[in-house]
Amino acid sequence: MSPNVEGIIVKKDDPGVDPNASGDLESEESGTIDSTDVLKTGGALAWGLGADDPDRSTFPENAWPPGHRIGRLTIDSLLGTGGMGEVYRGKDEKLGRSVAVKRLRPDWRRISGGSRERMLREAQILSQLQHPGICQIYDLIESDDADVIVMELVRGETLSAARPHFSQQQMLVVAEKIADAVAAAHRHGVIHRDLKPDNVMVTPEGEVKVLDFGVAFSLSERAPVMSEGGAPAEMEAPDGQTGIVWGGRLTSRGMVIGTPRYMSPEQLAGRDLTTASDIYAMGIVLQELFTGKSAYSDVDMSSLLGYVSRAESVSPTGLDADLARLLGQMKHAEPEARPTAEQVVARLRKLRGRPARRRFFAAAAVASAALVVATALVSMRLGRETPLIAAGHRGRVVLLPFENQTGETQLAWISGGLRDMVAQTLDGVEGIQVVPPENVDRLVTAADGTRTVRDDQALQRLVSDLGAEVLVSTVVRKEEGLYVLDSGIITSRGKAGKRIIRQQEITKAASELADRLVRRLVPAVAYSGLEDRFSDDPTANRLYAMGLDTYRREGAEPASELLRSALRVDPQLHWARVMLGELAERLSSWDEAKRYLEEAQAHARKTGDRQMAAACLSRLARLSIHRNEFEEAERLAREALQMARENVDRERQTEALTQLGDVARKREKWKDAEGYYTQALGIRRELGDQIGVARAMHNVGVAMSLQSGREGEAVRALEESLDLKRKLGMSAFEAMTLNSLAVIAVDSGEHDRAEQLYQQVLASYRKQKDLSAISQTLGNLGVLEQNRGHTRSAVAYLEESCKLATEIGDQDSLTLSAFNLAYLLGQLGKLSEAEHYLEIADTRYSLAWETVAIKARLAWLRGDVKGARAHVAQAKSMAGEQWSPDLDNEIVGPNLPLI
Repeated sequence: MSPNVEGIIVKKDDPGVDPNASGDLESEESGTIDSTDVLKTGGALAWGLGADDPDRSTFPENAWPPGHRIGRLTIDSLLGTGGMGEVYRGKDEKLGRSVAVKRLRPDWRRISGGSRERMLREAQILSQLQHPGICQIYDLIESDDADVIVMELVRGETLSAARPHFSQQQMLVVAEKIADAVAAAHRHGVIHRDLKPDNVMVTPEGEVKVLDFGVAFSLSERAPVMSEGGAPAEMEAPDGQTGIVWGGRLTSRGMVIGTPRYMSPEQLAGRDLTTASDIYAMGIVLQELFTGKSAYSDVDMSSLLGYVSRAESVSPTGLDADLARLLGQMKHAEPEARPTAEQVVARLRKLRGRPARRRFFAAAAVASAALVVATALVSMRLGRETPLIAAGHRGRVVLLPFENQTGETQLAWISGGLRDMVAQTLDGVEGIQVVPPENVDRLVTAADGTRTVRDDQALQRLVSDLGAEVLVSTVVRKEEGLYVLDSGIITSRGKAGKRIIRQQEITKAASELADRLVRRLVPAVAYSGLEDRFSDDPTANRLYAMGLDTYRREGAEPASELLRSALRVDPQLHWARVMLGELAERLSSWDEAKRYLEEAQAHARKTGDRQMAAACLSRLARLSIHRNEFEEAERLAREALQMARENVDRERQTEALTQLGDVARKREKWKDAEGYYTQALGIRRELGDQIGVARAMHNVGVAMSLQSGREGEAVRALEESLDLKRKLGMSAFEAMTLNSLAVIAVDSGEHDRAEQLYQQVLASYRKQKDLSAISQTLGNLGVLEQNRGHTRSAVAYLEESCKLATEIGDQDSLTLSAFNLAYLLGQLGKLSEAEHYLEIADTRYSLAWETVAIKARLAWLRGDVKGARAHVAQAKSMAGEQWSPDLDNEIVGPNLPLI
């Protein structure tokens, strides 16, 4: 392979270029120069990049010497020159990173005011395009001395130079990445207008960069930007209009900008362009990539222009029929008949994902050619990594929290939030089932968020215990101003490779990581990337990730504001609506929760996003359970179960079965609940998910405990769950089972044992710093003390629970503790305080008969007999079969028990 070089491509050996020209070097027909091309001078390295500098006499007049400063930039070397400017390699001293510095030449600055406007517009367009496949702009510096664009410095080869080194499969990967970058530009309404092999770079890591947006324009403005080049060269457009091929002023209708060999017919004619023009150019580029031959015969310029105007390119031969058909459609004479860039991406991805038995190139007719093709296919297979998840199987994948080693404390959110975005992306891919991150975190992180599981053997055990195929452990660093995601891939058999991503923008790095992981896990599967799933606006993605992490660390209320901000930045970020629905439910804003979830669900159904639809169904079912709308909850859970079965999504099957069990338990159908929980347990066992088995066994034990005469079985099931959790190191999950054992002890009248168990639970949650669980456990201790007749200590526990729940915005815990506290304070004669806490409880349970019964008791204690009787009548009507005849007398009697 030729040496990797940096900077600008300038071809001295191209047709139509004077090899002896000093400074003003142009490519074949366009004359455009961009800071991310590679300077190529007859195969030699660019100025300043080789071992020795060239003769200084060849430098353009007034070129900046090494060491020159402009702002915080220091110039290292000259990379190349174009008609309007020079490009240098420089260093941003403040950020410590290498950059490309594109300078408007002083003479152009003096004679052409439009050239400054063109540079500004180019910078504005590039600033819109944040995509790993598009060269990034860092800054625009305008001063009295110079105007410069500071850009990403890309290392690599042009597409033409890199092509001979590609396998057949790599060509498809590269083609898909080119189309993905073009699609990103089109989503922002930007047309490139000069797509060609020289404007595509392939880095040493195999990444693709689409370069030179110098002649691009934004559809939103209908204001094209002029290309760089030498003096204007007029040509006659087919419709009789005189057009400018390249020149020094902004273009207008009728002016022809670009490289004729890669132009669309409408572009050559000088007509208004749409994104379809880029599709035509990309079709020509991809045909040359796959065939290695020009899409036009070797003809003079006049003949070439005739072919282009009639869309008469050479038909590709020797290609797979589907690929040839796609290229033909991309080169269709009518713009409306061409596919969109997004459709090109999807079809290339589908082609790339075919089973190996379907050959990418068509079989040749003669034996010798067949032998060549067979040899190529063998080489391709030998050079490709074996997929880590077998075809036709949905493999479980564990993503550990990202480890932040950037030294930037403000990036603490990447640990959980950014990891969660990658997890959601992977979970939507056919063949991948991501283990819920919240389950993983409790196993591998301490209360302060630091990792507790590190060594390879422990990670391999974790893979096995979770019934997973793959675990991904990611460290985030910062090097030379770039974020580096260093991800190790581990299976139950050991290490399975690494993926290292370098990006300027952190969410872009996460997007690329998700893409690389999918290609390693299930390379044959078509999928939507992170930015397609969430937003192509990095700010919106950051806010979304911060919201996810904040929810886990600080609670629902602060997370909600971040997610609302993400939605304001990008109203199409529908996953933010899903999460806002979940948070609103946690905050007891039930109508708001339903609105968000139904909006997201409508979008999911419209777009066919089954992952989002399933997430909405699950959350709507849970919302209905909390609202005691059990018929609706059951309907939603059954729909979720059916969808999970259709998707072969075992994780969501167990979730839906568990929700059906919860509905049955709420309806006091204990046996039905046990049946659903047992089905979920069976799936966990089939998956080999020992941790899931321990948790499902817990649910079965709870259902048993509610059935008369089965307390002993319940205790055995719960103790089996507890033993398995301890064996697996699930200390974070032990508290839940200890809590259930405490409840059974309370029901059995073993108050001392119950208190001992609750204190263990409280200690565990304090260690985990799980504030919501601490509040709930304090409430349980308050109820226990109440049952023991220790009213004052019960009040103390319940007041502490209410205070903590208020601080963290935990409405569930606050409501229950406030409800019990209202009754106890009434018993103590503190009626005003009791009514205060009952009002808090009533915000959640305004339609619950229990709160109305407490209102009756407080009215009686105030001497309001009429009010008490009215409340009793209302409570009886609402409670139906749940009302006990003894409650009539107990409400007006001296010793009302907890209702």
